[in-house]
Amino acid sequence: MSGLVLSIPVVGIIQRHKSEGRKYSMARTKSVGNLTISDLEQLLNRSRSKISKLEKKRAKVSRKLDAIDAQIASLGGSVGAGSAVRARNEQSLSEVIHQVLQGKSGGMKVADIAAASLRAGYMSKSDNFRSVCVEEVDL
Repeated sequence: MSGLVLSIPVVGIIQRHKSEGRKYSMARTKSVGNLTISDLEQLLNRSRSKISKLEKKRAKVSRKLDAIDAQIASLGGSVGAGSAVRARNEQSLSEVIHQVLQGKSGGMKVADIAAASLRAGYMSKSDNFRSVCVEEVDL
């Protein structure tokens, strides 16, 4: 695997060649160098860390929004501008699924994960919560 080379397209997907008049061609790619498995793991870990931080930030903002909604409702105003109220969970679905799977050495079917997540207190109004779980575990 040491010969693995990742390439990314140059910005500006289609380039016009001046010498060829109106003809267009795809841009060349630039090599980002040889990345080892360790390098790829580090990239993945950085992404996971950023995702975790953003999920925590989203949860914090969600709690603030809930407090504002409660203030509006206490004053007799409508909350959510007339739209359906979305279920608010203290933990992300990813965190709930992680807890559900802890200690399960043989794994679980997606339908069982969905059912266990709902039993664990995760709230969803989805008509097909199993599909939501499939997207979350990225099968």
